[in-house]
Amino acid sequence: KYNLDIKTGILERTKFKKKFDLIILSHVLEHFDNPNKSLKIIRNNLKKEGLVYIEVPNILKPYNNLSFFFQNAHLYTFSPNTVRAILAKNGLKIEWLDDSGTFLKVFARSSDFIDSLREDDYRLVLSSLKRYRTRKFFLDIYDFSARSFFRLIGFIIGKNSSDKLFKYLKTIKSKV
Repeated sequence: KYNLDIKTGILERTKFKKKFDLIILSHVLEHFDNPNKSLKIIRNNLKKEGLVYIEVPNILKPYNNLSFFFQNAHLYTFSPNTVRAILAKNGLKIEWLDDSGTFLKVFARSSDFIDSLREDDYRLVLSSLKRYRTRKFFLDIYDFSARSFFRLIGFIIGKNSSDKLFKYLKTIKSKV
């Protein structure tokens, strides 16, 4: 009806007869065991003005809990800088990037100009995960029968200290 030529399969084992206008990698790139090799294959199979759409989890805004976010199936994680760097390394130039949510959404196209952007995200990612883990930890505590927890804390450290801690955590939760 729409005259679409849709392909599925293992990228490294597939031989394409023609190049594509659009290749979609929605929640795929983080699963490749060699994303550089895969992105080179993808770039070589795009038409001159073709686009690749990529959507991956954003490590700076993890969703759910961290054990789910860092599941075994996700071999790689990406931030806006690292997705920009890996695409540039493989001859793809970002035309549009949305990093406003828990997923990075990118449109890129082939480029002869390979950007040498290699920003170090280590500190940025580490501080983001620490903030997330701390916030999530306190929210989980609050949600997991907070009053019982604070009764126990009150028993251990004294009622006044536990009341202050409870009020502080309640204000944190209302800000999140």
